[in-house]
Amino acid sequence: MDIIISSWLLWLIIAAILVIIELLTSMIATFCLATGCLIAMVCALLDWGVEAQLIGAIIGTVIAFILVQTKRGKGNISVQSFISL
Repeated sequence: MDIIISSWLLWLIIAAILVIIELLTSMIATFCLATGCLIAMVCALLDWGVEAQLIGAIIGTVIAFILVQTKRGKGNISVQSFISL
């Protein structure tokens, strides 16, 4: 029995798994990777090739990391900033 899955659905499943990991561990890197997967999913929906999907995933991840780093520089965005010791 062969199970064939669309590439856009595969990217969506990977992104969902990464978001769940992000919620459980609070590692911002997994959120950035999930963003890249969503960009790759859009490329797959546009029926672009695997190479374009991988490039989209890489570019989306890098842009997400850059945006997160610029937000981190403007102030403390972690949970500890809301806890007074």
